[in-house]
Amino acid sequence: MSKHVHLFVSPHLDDVALSCGGYVRYLTRAGELVIVLTVFAADLPAGTALSWLARRNQTAWRLGDAPFAARRDEDAAAMQLLGAQFRHLDFLDAIYRRDFAGRYLYMGRSVGVSVHPDDWQNCEPRVRHEVEQVLQKHESQDGHLYVPLGAGGHVDHLLVRHAGELAHESGVIAYYEDFPYADQPDALQSQLHRNGNGATWQAALAALTPDEIDARVGAVACYVSQVPGLFPSPLERAQEIVRTRAPLIGRYIDGRVNMDASRKRMTVALQSHIARVGGERFWQSGLSAPKKRQQIS
Repeated sequence: MSKHVHLFVSPHLDDVALSCGGYVRYLTRAGELVIVLTVFAADLPAGTALSWLARRNQTAWRLGDAPFAARRDEDAAAMQLLGAQFRHLDFLDAIYRRDFAGRYLYMGRSVGVSVHPDDWQNCEPRVRHEVEQVLQKHESQDGHLYVPLGAGGHVDHLLVRHAGELAHESGVIAYYEDFPYADQPDALQSQLHRNGNGATWQAALAALTPDEIDARVGAVACYVSQVPGLFPSPLERAQEIVRTRAPLIGRYIDGRVNMDASRKRMTVALQSHIARVGGERFWQSGLSAPKKRQQIS
């Protein structure tokens, strides 16, 4: 009996682990083939001037001028823990992308803003092609596609979602809830209502065992460069604001973080979210009533 192929398209090098790592672990332990395709995983060419947004992110990651090699290693460790295969594409993160005139597309932020027309014209078709290639490779093995819902409105998540929809028009797509964006007040419902006023959306819930919860937490912990920024203390958040808005003062602020404390906050945040949701939730159109342990297919 051939395996089903489950293709999870991840905008960044942590989104699948953050959002649905428990379900990935469930699938791999059940003997299914899981492939995590991460889109925006390329380093900016050496010597390229950084925008303010890119400098802010790279400072927070503490990985130097070429951070994505280390971030790809973090992702490889997380995928090994989850038992998933992975592939990293050579697309630049939104913080690095520029138009043909050399102007950065996203100067101030990449969340809660409209996708730049240049991205729709040049980036989305190439991402779509890559997704199509993977789907076609496994067409005879009954492939299933999972893409981010886009809760929170990160431009990279919206691009990946749109590319996946066009690449798999004739198939069923499951939309995973982008964590931690989906945990923000109204972010989830706003995105559902933005797409059809919520009329056709139904949720399918994958309940998680303690082992699967631990796998998701452990996978997220592999992203050492990301955990402090995603789960900061109030003091660390205040220091980040000062460093960003008042760099002349901020350079004198101690930027060290307590990784043990960061991991504890991460664990609490993930476990609380899973308990509140009841597991990991996926969205589709026209699903039957979700079961306690429903395979999303």
